[in-house]
Amino acid sequence: MIDYALSCKIHDLSKNSLKSQQIATEMALGLKPVKRWLQTETFTQRKASERASLLDPHKATIVRLLQHHEYTSVQLMQKIQEAGYKGGYTILKDYVRRVRPPSKPAFLMLSFDPGECGQVDWGSAGVVQVGNTRRRLRFFVMVLAYSRMMYVEFVLSHPRGEKLVLHSKYIDFAKHYGFEISACKVRAPNEKGRVENGVGYVKKHFLNGIGRDSFDTLNPAAADTVRLLFAQPCDTKKPHPPTSQTVQKTKYRLEKQLALKPPPFKFRKKKLENVNSHYTYATSFAGNGGRGSVRTESTSSSNVVQFRRLKGSERFQPLER
Repeated sequence: MIDYALSCKIHDLSKNSLKSQQIATEMALGLKPVKRWLQTETFTQRKASERASLLDPHKATIVRLLQHHEYTSVQLMQKIQEAGYKGGYTILKDYVRRVRPPSKPAFLMLSFDPGECGQVDWGSAGVVQVGNTRRRLRFFVMVLAYSRMMYVEFVLSHPRGEKLVLHSKYIDFAKHYGFEISACKVRAPNEKGRVENGVGYVKKHFLNGIGRDSFDTLNPAAADTVRLLFAQPCDTKKPHPPTSQTVQKTKYRLEKQLALKPPPFKFRKKKLENVNSHYTYATSFAGNGGRGSVRTESTSSSNVVQFRRLKGSERFQPLER
């Protein structure tokens, strides 16, 4: 059979003024194939003709069965044998491999550089005893995408909704520490596969065997096993050897070195608000959990006032500038 390389060589020899008989002698080919390929400008692979087989009468039945259920090749073999199939198993298995519908959609595998990305998600894990009542148990998971180190914290509630709404304090928090918020689509676990595995780990492995008689015992137990950043791989479909944990810890050390350094001062939960006032009046404002007032002593019509709410009180205290 003449392949692409031989076809190119035939045309090259023809361009060098060799006749068909000379080309056939040079390449030890028949004269008719050489003439036929010289008449063909572009190479086209010859397709082998399909031979009739004992499976042909049953192919439509196989396709119909696979569209309704994910039958194995062995099950299909039994069904078509009942319908009179006398052929072998190998030819059936090869045909099933070609016509079986894809069971799962294919996604692009994502890779990340050290310190580039951290994925977060919430999980639900039934109910837990809190005092004399039972509350829904939720947990927050964060996974560093490169090293797959994990942090988990249990809570009793968190806001849920279909529409994305970023809290203003969360936006300020992100700006302060220099990271970018990138929300994933609803019901698109393929966009955050690292943390999806982390949520699965907490449900299937960490919570199994831990009593839920009291909520107060969950986070201390998580601190003992998970610590601040988990020491086990998040992907636990099969046991990992100790060398995998060593590689993961090495990746985490590299990630810590290359990650952005935190600012020298901590994020302050304060609010900056512009107020208009006269020096003879007190200006009222709304804060988290209450309202307050600040008396100004400036004659300016517009003053910038920074304030914070006193812990355990409804009073607000101006901050020094």
